[in-house]
Amino acid sequence: MTLRSPAALRTAAFFLLITTAPAFAQFGEPPVAEIEREDFFREGVAPVSKPAAHDVTVVYFYDYQCPACRQYTPSVEKALREDKRVRVIYRDVPIFGPRSEQAAKLAIASRYQGRHDAFHRALMTQKLPLDEPAIRAAADKAGVDWARLQKDAAAHSSEIAAQIARNLALHDAAGIAGTPAFIVNDSLADGALDYKGLKGEIADARAKIAKPETAPTPKASLDEAGNEAEAVANVMVGDEVVMVADENATPLFKPSASSEATKATGKSDTTSSRRPLFAGIAAALAAIAAVLLLRRRRTA
Repeated sequence: MTLRSPAALRTAAFFLLITTAPAFAQFGEPPVAEIEREDFFREGVAPVSKPAAHDVTVVYFYDYQCPACRQYTPSVEKALREDKRVRVIYRDVPIFGPRSEQAAKLAIASRYQGRHDAFHRALMTQKLPLDEPAIRAAADKAGVDWARLQKDAAAHSSEIAAQIARNLALHDAAGIAGTPAFIVNDSLADGALDYKGLKGEIADARAKIAKPETAPTPKASLDEAGNEAEAVANVMVGDEVVMVADENATPLFKPSASSEATKATGKSDTTSSRRPLFAGIAAALAAIAAVLLLRRRRTA
């Protein structure tokens, strides 16, 4: 097979990146199964605040060392505390290194003694950096039994690690830039929300429940000859033909009103993720390898 078009070259680079992913394992989470919208709302062992009856779910992505997350925590907590019909799924995405990861693991472990809400609040207000003495001070402040916390973290280490990896995969699948971020039912607010902003997102979600939007019928794209274009591309990988999804596929969640406003003004309180840097390096190396492969095949 000869790769002549840019699209074919991009596809080859994509599959080469997949096959070389283990070499970059230290920069990200292990591969996970394909992600669907419903996965964002599956609780797993993620801490959850759930009233007896709820009509709105907020999926909250954050890092305990993220400046914007910490700054807006009082506003977020006030908005969620006042609304008795909101389920909150806390998704730790430790993008600020080992200390964030350790804080995330222990925060999830605190759910086993029913102290997550208090511990979450204490970690968000604890003075940085979040080294072990700081995390322990936050635990003491939140009334967390430190000895039991260590035992629970060890006993459930595999489930907690898998949950964090899943959170990171969900974070990436939604196209979120960093932390904080909120999914409110079917809308994504990629960036910090203050009290008024989060209350507004919840109100919008309820308005959509009361008056559902009618989704427009998708129109088929046409190729240069005016024929209906295929939604997938076929590429040879070894001896198999693999179908690659259209890169213009519909995103999992619609941008919320606040996200659209942020795009319009160019202002955002989101703390950028460091992880895409490593993904970019891996993608660049894969693209270079694909170009070398193309040149070798042309001269063969």
